[in-house]
Amino acid sequence: MSRWLVVAAASRTIAIPVGVVEEVVELADPLPVPGRTAATRGVVPVRGRLLPLASLAAGIGMASAPGPGGAGVVLRVGGRRLVLEVDEVTDLVAAPVEPLPHGWEGGWASAALRGRATLVPILDPEWLLQRLDEDAVRPVREGEGVKTA
Repeated sequence: MSRWLVVAAASRTIAIPVGVVEEVVELADPLPVPGRTAATRGVVPVRGRLLPLASLAAGIGMASAPGPGGAGVVLRVGGRRLVLEVDEVTDLVAAPVEPLPHGWEGGWASAALRGRATLVPILDPEWLLQRLDEDAVRPVREGEGVKTA
């Protein structure tokens, strides 16, 4: 049975594989970067380094209205790091994977967990990174990042 970090983003419940989660952080106000896209919020300091901040909701094609608060989930996927902005982290669960219903739309999830009342789609972190790359966000590679004072 695998473990999952369950988050809320734009009123949707989404599971993230624990294996790619480094930590959950309180978000500071993002610093703007040139060429931002709908999913790109800027960069934020995490343990002395500036990491790209992306809205999970916007990254998977949902309307997102960034606001104060929320949480940051630091992901490491293939040696790359970024912070996903979510509304809140709701749970850490161990649960088996189930197939998505026939006709599922959206490539960002390929499987699901059985939630309390419904299926909870599992984020495909590699799909998300590819989508963000296509939108001109380049998550930081291992050892990279701008040191902050």
